Amino acid sequence: MSSASSSPSAIRDALSSVFRESLTATASHCYTNERPVSRIPPRHALQDPPLKPTAQALLDRACSILTSGPPLSMNVELADGEELPVAMHTLNQGAVWACLMGGGANPDLEDRVLDEAREKWPDETEMYDKLRKALTPEAKCLWFLCRKFFFTLNVAEKDGESYQCSDEDECGNCYGCYHHRMYMGRLFMLDTTKHTALTRARMPRALEVYSNWITHIARTPKGLWGWGENYYGQLGFKSLGSSTRPASPSPTAPRSPSARPACPPGISTGW
Repeated sequence: MSSASSSPSAIRDALSSVFRESLTATASHCYTNERPVSRIPPRHALQDPPLKPTAQALLDRACSILTSGPPLSMNVELADGEELPVAMHTLNQGAVWACLMGGGANPDLEDRVLDEAREKWPDETEMYDKLRKALTPEAKCLWFLCRKFFFTLNVAEKDGESYQCSDEDECGNCYGCYHHRMYMGRLFMLDTTKHTALTRARMPRALEVYSNWITHIARTPKGLWGWGENYYGQLGFKSLGSSTRPASPSPTAPRSPSARPACPPGISTGW
């Protein structure tokens, strides 16, 4: 389109013309199982003058999707001897969930963590701001990149576990909020006093997690691992830090998690 014909009315007329041509070109398309089986007009019939290489590549991709359908991320039909492509969406659900979580995806689509924190501690604006920066609305979009990602999130919400508590003193002053999520043995934690995002726990695959306020012990194939409050040595080591490490609860600490039944799905119980 020349500069002389780039007035708003000329642009509107040109777009209307293109729209009418697209309706005519696609009117005879037949769709079966969400995939068109007829062919669209050749490229030269829809473009004059020739497009730039970058624009042509985008148009070719659109034509490929219209004629053959988009690449599927789920329920991929394979021929005899054919294998799944080497791609992220072909990993198992636990691996997909862990990759997206590690990449900063926000699993809290309904803002339950933020709402609970704001309801319990309405005056703790600094803590709420830290949670909002760690669980941004933009990071929710990663779950909608393909159907497999969104399906994985829904399964993780149903079959996984989550836990949330606050670090308060006897007077009710809140110093921070702790939250963790676990699915298929992968555990990601967020402590507003130490983390700026959901961070994967550096420990073997967790089979079960038991929490007593801000003290946590996980049962793994390689023994017990603990983190959180350790002022009384209840985790079995002397450090007061928050690093995740092998735990050996002392006899004076609350009952060992191994003596308790497995917690129900979606809930991390206290001692």
